[in-house]
Amino acid sequence: QMKNDSVIIEIVCPATSRTYDFVICTQMNIRDVIEKVSDEIMEFEVNKSLFTDVNLLELFSDFYKSSLNKNLKIYDYNIKSGCRLMLV
Repeated sequence: QMKNDSVIIEIVCPATSRTYDFVICTQMNIRDVIEKVSDEIMEFEVNKSLFTDVNLLELFSDFYKSSLNKNLKIYDYNIKSGCRLMLV
C-alpha cells in the first residue's frame, strides 16, 4: 500500500541497460533518491562496484531536459507516478 505522498517512478539506468520501478516519497530530496536507487540497483544486480562514486551520479529528466538539482525535493519538480528519470 502506497502512502499518498509516494510516487512510482521509472529509473532508466544506462550502466545496466535496464529500467527499474521505485516507490519514492515526494518529500525526499534528489540526493537521497540517487543514493537509494543506486544502492538498490547495485544490490539487485549483485554488483557493488557498478557506480564508483555515488556523489557523481545525477538524475536526468527528459521533461526538464536537465539534471535535477540534488538539493530540491521530488515534489519541487512535480514528479508524478509514471515519470521516467535517467540515472547517469
